[in-house]
Amino acid sequence: GMAARGARGASLRATACILLLLISMLAVSKLALAEESCSADGNCAGKHGDAQGDGKVEGAEGAEGGNAKEQKSSAEARAEARAESERQKAAQREQHQQREAERLRKIEEAKKRAEENNQARKEEEAKAKNAEAETERRAEDKNQAKKEEDAKATKAEDETSKDVASDCGSCYGAEDLARGIKCCNNCDDVKHAYKTKQWGWPGNDKFEQCKNVREDVTRNPKARTQPCDAYMSCKDCLEVGCGWCISTRRCAPDEAWQCSGENDHIGKIGTHKACPSREEHTQKRAERKREEEAAKQEKVQRDEAELERARARYKERLEAKQQEELDRITREEGGGG
Repeated sequence: GMAARGARGASLRATACILLLLISMLAVSKLALAEESCSADGNCAGKHGDAQGDGKVEGAEGAEGGNAKEQKSSAEARAEARAESERQKAAQREQHQQREAERLRKIEEAKKRAEENNQARKEEEAKAKNAEAETERRAEDKNQAKKEEDAKATKAEDETSKDVASDCGSCYGAEDLARGIKCCNNCDDVKHAYKTKQWGWPGNDKFEQCKNVREDVTRNPKARTQPCDAYMSCKDCLEVGCGWCISTRRCAPDEAWQCSGENDHIGKIGTHKACPSREEHTQKRAERKREEEAAKQEKVQRDEAELERARARYKERLEAKQQEELDRITREEGGGG
């Protein structure tokens, strides 16, 4: 601004000097013309003096007019320079206000995004807690159902014991209260209970109600008068020359492909040659129960491990997202500054 004002003042002064020079040249020209005319008519001295006087007067008047014009131009230049400076300052103030408003807007947006991220994180944590609570509730429900089943079984056993104690014949574990099988007072009741449970028949001599009852078939395989599927116990099935299928607990011809493989077949062509005892049945049932419990426990552990992995994955994604948002905000603030 100062340089512009100085250049404009110098230009005005140069213009004034040029005007003064022109006025002087004009006065000199007039003086020369006056001398020529005076030499022609002999009145040189008076006219020369008059011309010199006129030239001096005009030169003085031109100098005074040039100084006034120069002063006026300088004042106008200073006023215009001040106005230009004010305009530049106003423009700078407006730009600064705009930059400040933009910076504040970015800060507010960053705060809003951070609040939204925190809200999303809280919602995800609430979902994870709800899922964990749901898993625990299901486990408690399963435990409660198991307890209720155990209580029902205990109650049924107690009722069975009471029935036996009150002249109610035992069914030797084949009682089924849901089907109305509580007492087995004769051999047919015991057989019916075993058939309902789909258990193998170990022979009449194993039950008090059947000791005095004659067997339905002879022990000689050649004397079999019924098809193999009519025999309900593994022992009777083998004694008449048939084979016993373990998985389906049924009597079938002692031939290949009658059961689910050699390990499932009891007979001449199967892996097993004799029927399992009651102790072996009890032991296998206990083993199956232990395997089922182990499978349930393993499933619970897998579910817990999967839930923990899901939490870890969510935490990693959340941290990565927060770090990305922080880096973006840092870059924007650095660019704005």
